[in-house]
Amino acid sequence: MRVTRRKERDIPLAEYPGWAVDVMMGLYGEKPVADAMAADASTLPPSGPAAAADLDAVESFLARVQAWRRGLRRR
Repeated sequence: MRVTRRKERDIPLAEYPGWAVDVMMGLYGEKPVADAMAADASTLPPSGPAAAADLDAVESFLARVQAWRRGLRRR
C-alpha cells in the first residue's frame, strides 16, 4: 500500500508548524531534527533580488504568451 502520492512533494521541516517540530523533537531528539532542518535550509531555492528578477522575467514572458494566444483566437 502506498502512503504518499507520486505528485505530492515532501515539505521542508521549516514549513511545519511549531507544535509539529516540537513533537518530532520529542520523538526523535533535538539534534537529529535540528540537523534535518539545517539540511533542508541548504536545499531551499534561492530568494532575494536575483530570484525575484528571474520570477519577473518568467511572469513577463507568460504575459506575452497569453497576449499572443488571445490574438490567435480573434482571427
